[in-house]
Amino acid sequence: MPIFGENNNQPVTRIKGRENRTIAINTKLTEQENAAVLSAATNAGKTVAEWLRDVALRAAQNAQPDPLFTEIVFCRNALFSLLQQMALKSGITQDAIAKSISFSLQEKHQKAAKAMEQYTQPGNAK
Repeated sequence: MPIFGENNNQPVTRIKGRENRTIAINTKLTEQENAAVLSAATNAGKTVAEWLRDVALRAAQNAQPDPLFTEIVFCRNALFSLLQQMALKSGITQDAIAKSISFSLQEKHQKAAKAMEQYTQPGNAK
């Protein structure tokens, strides 16, 4: 008997030769959480179970750095380098630049959390 997808009558294909999955993990979601998960899975073209498994395994294995994060780090480093060159030409000392960068690095988590909070609050311009 074929197994069908969660939102349609299309059979879900199984990978031949892979080890059978026998362990189930259950969790409870709110209606909002369920809607968000269902939307993400649908957008990815996967069943909810498949999408959740992929997300959980990727997080557990931490297999690859997020490409977006890699690009952000690249942009940050390029910006620091360019600003440092500009600052040195304008007479700002290397020590002042180092202190500014150090302060920014110390505050980045708090500022990022605050920016994300503002971004995710309903009614804020995005």
